[in-house]
Amino acid sequence: MVSYPAYRLFQRFVHLSFTFLPAILLSPLVWVSQEWADWWISVQLKNALERAGPAFIKYAQWAATRRDLFSVSVCDAFQELQTKAPEHGWEHTRDVLQAEFGLPVEVLFTEFDRKPVASGSVAQVHRAVLSAEGARLASTETNPGSFREGAVVAVKVRHPGVKDSIELDFELLNFLAAASERVVRFWNKGKSSLASAQIKESLMQFGAPMREQIDLRSEARHLDSFAQNFKWWWARVRFPLPSAMVTEDILVETFETGDHISDYLDKESEHNRSLANLGLKTYLKMLIQDNLIHADLHPGNILVHLDSPREGSFMKKVADTLGLDIEIPRIVLLDVGMTTRLTEAEQGNLVRFFDTLTRMDGHHIAESILSFAEAVDDATGFKREMRALFDKLEPEQLRKNTQEIIGDMMDTIREHNIQIPGVVSNVIISTVVLEGWSSKLDPSIRILESLKQFLPESVEERLRTVIERGHGGFSTEN
Repeated sequence: MVSYPAYRLFQRFVHLSFTFLPAILLSPLVWVSQEWADWWISVQLKNALERAGPAFIKYAQWAATRRDLFSVSVCDAFQELQTKAPEHGWEHTRDVLQAEFGLPVEVLFTEFDRKPVASGSVAQVHRAVLSAEGARLASTETNPGSFREGAVVAVKVRHPGVKDSIELDFELLNFLAAASERVVRFWNKGKSSLASAQIKESLMQFGAPMREQIDLRSEARHLDSFAQNFKWWWARVRFPLPSAMVTEDILVETFETGDHISDYLDKESEHNRSLANLGLKTYLKMLIQDNLIHADLHPGNILVHLDSPREGSFMKKVADTLGLDIEIPRIVLLDVGMTTRLTEAEQGNLVRFFDTLTRMDGHHIAESILSFAEAVDDATGFKREMRALFDKLEPEQLRKNTQEIIGDMMDTIREHNIQIPGVVSNVIISTVVLEGWSSKLDPSIRILESLKQFLPESVEERLRTVIERGHGGFSTEN
């Protein structure tokens, strides 16, 4: 980690102070009423975070998934943060490509769209076509056919100064969090507050994966791992393939096309049920079999591509014989910069958690959460509230209102200042996100009920199944 001189931290602090000044001046409104508090969070605070730069935008987006650390109103407001960041100029893209590969853009590519097709907080993406020289540099032993001359590729280019900006901001944020913690402890006679503990813990949990994400070589490694894990699923589930043209600032990968799965959420389609089932099986495979989980599975990172049956396949012959126009939906998962892996202990604890959740056993749900908690203030009170939460629910309510019930559970965790590992929280929230969009595609799908099918009866068998990954229970068939 880079250490910055005090004057740079001070300069950045002054700039951020002016950025957040309107929100700070209007902050007393949060005590007027809940309506004013929601307005302050969703307008003033959110706008300030957008203006503050990539580290703050990414932090807010991540914080939106942490209902165990932040309130519902904060999470809902941060979910609305725009993912599109300002684009950097063509000159930077051109200069970085030439500096990294030693050749002009015109030599590497026969076509290069100067206008990016997308721009995020860390990088932007251009569409390009490989030249003969570009194909020579991009070709890999594992994916030789994907990067031939004339192949259309996506060129991901990191924004100028983004690494330095994020590192500087995180050093400043950690300094301010530590300072505020000391002040709170002084006034509270040695005790921390819930708010200061939440901020400090969230920064610790977010910092490492954020630093990993800004190095595009890390994303390329994740793409290779996912491609290997899903090599037998490639007709139905795909990830962009990385080329050999990968550096910290540049990632050249296959250009994937399709419609965002969100386009299917608000309309009836003959493919909706198949897509929901495919998304569910993909997630279960990542979670239970592979232990490599895409940590950002919102609809914006999922494309749908409709394929015709492969030439020579049985389905193609049937379609030709009957004169049918058959379309087979395939999903493409993008933006794998942030992933999650679980330790064996975390896997076992999560299995117990999902098992007790499907049985709606509030007492044992609380015990399973406490088993991977990093800090606990009042275990007895937490168990009592969790039991009260689930005792009043009917089994059918969990099936119909999974997201709301998980949200209430996360609120209880947060209110009791129970700090659980970020990777565990990410898996729980990812499960809820998946449940949300898959159930819109097919109301009959319930991920918790599906998890139940993969959980053997005994705890011993369950742990052996998950840790050894030996269930073999996945198929791409619908």
